[in-house]
Amino acid sequence: MTDAAVYTTARASRSLWLRYWVYADRVELATLFGRMVVPLDRVEGIRVCGPLWGGLGGGSWRAIKLDWADVCEHVALDKSGGWFRTVHFSPPDPAGFVAAVQAVVAAREPAGGGVADAASDRRSMTRLAGVGRPLAIVTAIVFCISSVFPAVGAFVHDKESWPQWFGVLDVGLAFLLAVLALAVLGIAQGKVTKQAEEASYRAYHILTHGMFAGLLVWYLDYSTSGRIVWSNCLTGFTWRAWLLLYCLPAWFTTFHGRSDVWAE
Repeated sequence: MTDAAVYTTARASRSLWLRYWVYADRVELATLFGRMVVPLDRVEGIRVCGPLWGGLGGGSWRAIKLDWADVCEHVALDKSGGWFRTVHFSPPDPAGFVAAVQAVVAAREPAGGGVADAASDRRSMTRLAGVGRPLAIVTAIVFCISSVFPAVGAFVHDKESWPQWFGVLDVGLAFLLAVLALAVLGIAQGKVTKQAEEASYRAYHILTHGMFAGLLVWYLDYSTSGRIVWSNCLTGFTWRAWLLLYCLPAWFTTFHGRSDVWAE
């Protein structure tokens, strides 16, 4: 790649003396470990953010900061593909860098292409919202009902005396929940939005406290009467917790759709 850069930043302490470039078909960002290349067709959005935006996580659990973005006005670049979906960095003139990228992107779009793409995107997300929201609601209801079974089974000491239909219904609902979860993941494949990722990030902050709550319940039960039969419930709670954490971004996407599409 030897073509000339359209825009080049100067070295500055705020960027750790790193430089950033805008080319006709890509953005290149210097890091302490080499250059990060982002093709323009993978750029989903770019904006100027203030200092301390979103804390150390950058508002998303899949964000990375290349320099002093936490304490400076900086650029946030959203991209598709790769582990990190948002890159934060601090060129000397964040607004100028954003304007340069937007100008190059606008020059690459054919006449009317942006409107056609937006209309296609709107139709796609409308279909997703029409099918996804009822599916997301049904999945959440089945998840809650299914979670009752290990909670009840935790207090069953004599399995032989328990009705047989209880186990059959538990397995049947678990199978239905797995099918619904696969449907949610399939519908949201490749369409998970930044809003859904940020909502999942906030939910993870709350749900991770469940591990400590579980340890506390185990300790209290172990140190007192020991009424909970952990062998009856631990497996059920564990795989449901894993399924919940794994499917959250897809679930939020199917339930909410995309806010920027609905706002238009």
